[in-house]
Amino acid sequence: MKTLLITLVLLTSFVVAQSVSPVLDGIYAKKNGNVLLLYGYNNTSGSVQTIPIGSTNQFSPAPADRSQPTVFATGRSYATIPVEISSGTHVWKLTTKTSTGSFTATKSSHRIYFDIQWKDAQGNLVSNLSSVVPSNYRLVLSTGSLTVKFGYVAGVLTPVEASNNDLTKFYLSVVSGGSYTVSQENLPVSFVQKSGEGSFTSFIDESYGTANYNGSFNYFLHPVVN
Repeated sequence: MKTLLITLVLLTSFVVAQSVSPVLDGIYAKKNGNVLLLYGYNNTSGSVQTIPIGSTNQFSPAPADRSQPTVFATGRSYATIPVEISSGTHVWKLTTKTSTGSFTATKSSHRIYFDIQWKDAQGNLVSNLSSVVPSNYRLVLSTGSLTVKFGYVAGVLTPVEASNNDLTKFYLSVVSGGSYTVSQENLPVSFVQKSGEGSFTSFIDESYGTANYNGSFNYFLHPVVN
């Protein structure tokens, strides 16, 4: 009877642990040429689960221990396990479930948001933009075959033209490791472009501007200063 009880407890624990699934949240290019796999997990068991490093919590190929957690909180955990690779396919196994990332797989995209700073001759920020920025001013953003133009609508930088006719996105989506260009049209003659224009490449570990914008690992804020 005792043996049966122990067996039932172990079986129940294993079945509950199977409620924890590994998730590949993104595949991103690094400036050094490597690829960063960002894993998370989903624990639907309703309770904290412990799965020690070993045959039911391991990466392959070796090393099996990539600093992945052994204690799994309830719910969804996003992009908390970074694994840098230089080639091949890598698999995270939790109990009987797996999640696979590859060096050659299609890269995930970054969201690039833009902030334009208008400064007067003394270097102070101009607050009343309607008095200095014409209605036909455009911030022009391009990546691949997509071009989006932003203008000011009620004082807010807003997409007003797009080659794909999608004016709902207030950011530029750029494939990790891909390039994008920034330019301006109808810049007021009283302003000189100081920084933020040109061609840029978006890497997960080094991009122009501010990383982790709004607390999201794949969001960046690109400043343009006039």
